[in-house]
Amino acid sequence: MNLNEINNVIDFFTINIQILFKILFAQEFGIFWFSPIIFIGFLTSISFLKNKELNYLTRILIMIVFLYNFGIVAVWSSTASSYGFRYLFSLIPISLIIFYSLEKNILLNLMRKYLIVFSLFGLISIIFFESTTITELSTTTVINTFGKEDLYSNPTYLLGILRSLFDVSAYAKIFASSFLFLLSYSITKSFINLKPIIENLDFNVSDSQNQKIIEILDLYDEVSLVQVLIILLFMFIFSYIVTSKKKI
Repeated sequence: MNLNEINNVIDFFTINIQILFKILFAQEFGIFWFSPIIFIGFLTSISFLKNKELNYLTRILIMIVFLYNFGIVAVWSSTASSYGFRYLFSLIPISLIIFYSLEKNILLNLMRKYLIVFSLFGLISIIFFESTTITELSTTTVINTFGKEDLYSNPTYLLGILRSLFDVSAYAKIFASSFLFLLSYSITKSFINLKPIIENLDFNVSDSQNQKIIEILDLYDEVSLVQVLIILLFMFIFSYIVTSKKKI
């Protein structure tokens, strides 16, 4: 937010409403698309202002919590060089409390469906983060969603995710960063050296990301198959305990 553009109260509210709209719906990690629980928490906190079952102070404090965190984003005019609006992630706990405190009705059912669908989409967007050049944060200065020159930004991230879903190299990059690949790599490296083959693959990523893949392979070379199998065993035991408790 450029303070020099604010000359009166009308300008103050106009600029901040524009910033709020971008935080909510922008392609660059807009919370409607990528952080649905925060979006629900924010909308519900507004509705709480008319909820007479809560005392006045409680309603105001809940609203201040959201406005304060949104204000930080407005001042920085950035996603803080990370995946998503990380300054807003502290709102997730209170948003969950608010959501589960709501009474059951038709609107709550719609919220629940929206939360499930876009939480899954948010999970997919995390998996595909930096899987292609169009889902990477910029390493050079670009104009971000807020009109500010910034590093580590991607103003078209939403479109990039949708396009990357149809990019085969994105799936190859994701697999190369997975535990399943580590297991496969550890088993096969005794018989065949996969490193030169993988290094020559044409991943649709920047040079810096490609270098990270090579560095990961160097780390994988230092991990023994026994270590991987021990981790796999612990994962199996943990999963078995969790699923057994659910059955009880």
